[in-house]
Amino acid sequence: MLPEFEKILEDSSAYELILDTLVILRRLLKVGESEQFIFQAAYQKIFNIIQKGISHEYSKVVSEALRVAGIFVNVLRDHGTGDISATYSSVVQPLYASIRTKLQKADIDQEIKECSIISMANFICICHKQLQPT
Repeated sequence: MLPEFEKILEDSSAYELILDTLVILRRLLKVGESEQFIFQAAYQKIFNIIQKGISHEYSKVVSEALRVAGIFVNVLRDHGTGDISATYSSVVQPLYASIRTKLQKADIDQEIKECSIISMANFICICHKQLQPT
C-alpha cells in the first residue's frame, strides 16, 4: 500500500487525493503496540511520504503531514524505554528540521502553526535524547 501512497504524493495536482492519503496513513499509524512492527519495517518509506507532505505547497496537505509526523514517532518508539529506537534514529534529525522549519515561520497558515506545535511536542517527548544541540 505504501508504494501507492508514494505515487499519489508525486502527483501534486491531486490535492484532495493527497490529503485523503495522509488521513488514511495517520489512521493506520494509530495501531496498537503489537501491530507497530508492520510500519516499523517500512519506516523509511513512511518518512519519505511525510517529508513530501510537509514540503507540499497546499496548506491542508502540510497540516495533515504534520499530524502524521506527530503520530509516526509513536510508532518508532521502544515501548520499554519510551524513547525512539536506535534503529530509526536516522530519521530523527531530518524530521525535526522539517517540523522546526514550519514552526519558526511567522507568516504561516494558522492550522499549519497549530499542527507544527503539536507535532513538535510529540516529537520532543519521544526523540529528545536523539536530538543534537544546535
